[in-house]
Order: sequence, then C-alpha cells, then structure tokens
Amino acid sequence: MTSRGRKRVAVGESAGAGTRSSARLRGESAQALPDPEPKKPDSERRASNVNDIDSPKDEVARVKPTGDEASDADDANLEENYTISDEDLFGETPRKECEICNVRMGWDSSNANYQLCCGKEICNGCLHSMIQSGIKSFRKDALREKALKHSDCPYCGVPCFDTDAEAIERLDKLLEKDPNDGHALHFLAFQYANGNMGLPQDMELANDLWIKAGTELGFVDALNSLANSLYLPRGGFERNREMAHYYYQLAAMKGHMQARYNAGVYEEESGSMERAVKHYVISAKGGFDPAESKLRQLSMSGHVSKEELDDALAGYKKYQDEVLTDDRRSANRSFQEEEKRSSRVLVIQPPSVLSRMTV
Repeated sequence: MTSRGRKRVAVGESAGAGTRSSARLRGESAQALPDPEPKKPDSERRASNVNDIDSPKDEVARVKPTGDEASDADDANLEENYTISDEDLFGETPRKECEICNVRMGWDSSNANYQLCCGKEICNGCLHSMIQSGIKSFRKDALREKALKHSDCPYCGVPCFDTDAEAIERLDKLLEKDPNDGHALHFLAFQYANGNMGLPQDMELANDLWIKAGTELGFVDALNSLANSLYLPRGGFERNREMAHYYYQLAAMKGHMQARYNAGVYEEESGSMERAVKHYVISAKGGFDPAESKLRQLSMSGHVSKEELDDALAGYKKYQDEVLTDDRRSANRSFQEEEKRSSRVLVIQPPSVLSRMTV
C-alpha cells in the first residue's frame, strides 16, 4: 500500500472483543471494507466471548478537530497526550524468547506458532522437533499427514486441534480463563479480519478487538494492526496519519520492527530525515528486511553515513544468527515443502504464515 507521498509503508499483520467503537473515532461517512459472500452455516458463528468484552470507545484514538472545531486548547491537549520522549522511543526494545528453548525469536512471529491449547508462543524449531518425533513412528508416506496433524503441543502436551470449530472452542477457553489475554484477543481479531476459522469477515469487529488488546492491554501486534487500520484506512476508520504514527511508535517501543520502519517512513515524509534514519537503523538491527534495503538506498544518496550503515548491517547479521538457528532453518524448509503439498496445514504452519494479511 503506497502512501499519498513518495514512500511506501509496510502494512501487514501476523496472528490475535468488544462492541462497535464510537462514530467520533470511525467517522460517520467512513466506509468499511466490503465483506465477502457469507458462508453458511459458519458465517453465523461468533466466538462466544466477543460480546462479553467492552470496547474502549473514545479512549482509543482522538481525531484532531479541524475547521471551526479546532482550537489552540485542542492542539495543546493533543500534543500533551500523544507526545513520546526520544529517550523512550529510541531506547532499548524488548526481545521475545521461545517458552521452551529460551532462544530469541523473531519480532514478527514468522519463526513461531501460537498454541491455542495453552496460549504459549513456541518457536518453529521446537515445534518441528516434536512433529519429527511423531513422523518417525509412521513409516509410510500415506500416514505422514496423520503424524503432522496429531502432534502434541511441545509445551503442554495437548494434541493439536483437527477442525476450525475446535480451534475456536480452545480460543474461547483461553478468554474465559483470562478475558484480558492480549495475544488471544489479537489472534481472534486476525481471524475476523480475514474471515478465517469459520468466522465471518468483520473488519470493524477486528478493529474493536485490536483496540482492546492494543490500547488497554498493550499487546504489541495489536498496536501495529490498529495503526494499519488508521493509516489505510479500513473497518470504518477515517484515515488519520498522525494517530497511526502514534500507535506505530508505541508498537515500535515494544519491539515491532515493521512498526518501527513505518514510524521512520512518517518521519521521512515529514522532512525529519535524521529521526527517520534512527528508526531505520533500529528496524534493520531488529531483522526487518525492508529497513536494511532502505538504509543501503539512503547511503547512496548521502543521508546515511558509512558508519551508520556498517553498524546497521552488523546488527542485522547478528539478528539473523541469533534467530535463525539450525533447527528453525530446518523447520522452515520442511514447512515450505509441506505447504506445497497441501493448501492448508493447520498444525505446522504458524498463523502468520498460514493466513498472513496482504492489505
């Protein structure tokens, strides 16, 4: 998706309830993305916990008044509420680790799988090891799929789900146990945004879930998704670059490197190249490929020094070495091969790979 300026913002989510947000946030004239033809009877299904969760409504994101409604007080209030210090913004970002092997995982969950049985995020290397141990007990190729579909969770030992209905049931149980589980809410929002797992496509409901998981609970992927919805816009939102930038920054501070890159794009479009480069360097060190390419580009135009580029490239290589262990590389190769054999492999494909949003 290309912005109205010259730069390209990277928009995408990886897989995480409430009521409709206010018209003030969404805009009365804003149009939601068109829904596909309903699937029956699955289209009538909704996760049972959705209606039990309140939407934060006006607390989500204030749309700056324009025209006669604008005032100096409004401007001052907006600036006070949505200003982030450089110390916080460009400080050290947290890292995720696998719950089993304790090795650093990627920022985007591309080497991880969210387990609906226990709510843990497990790296593909550990998941692949468990799957391979099951495959060894099935010598015939015809039974390979059975081994793949019935591997147990490496963390809690519960067998994988077989149907969409069972997956949603497990997600419901996670939210019954903890209605403030930000990861579970984000995962559910992702399914509604795409119309996956037998749920109807409902981008407005997805936004409400991202509002809850992101602004109230601080779940990083939900903050990025909310920013995407404000930037595109989608799901009833009016386009609001300033608020999108604010949520990109919040996600960036929590380690989301695509959001960090998009914060840099905003700064570059606004003429703040020095701040943009800071974002790009951090994003590249965090493993976001477009940031590494962007820095190479800017170095040729003189906006990035050789020292800055070398520092970013060294950090990028360090990230690759830490995250892409031998087990995870082997897992990725295996999953890619399996994806070619089957149009849908629920067990071994992490949600971010199985149904990545390409908006």
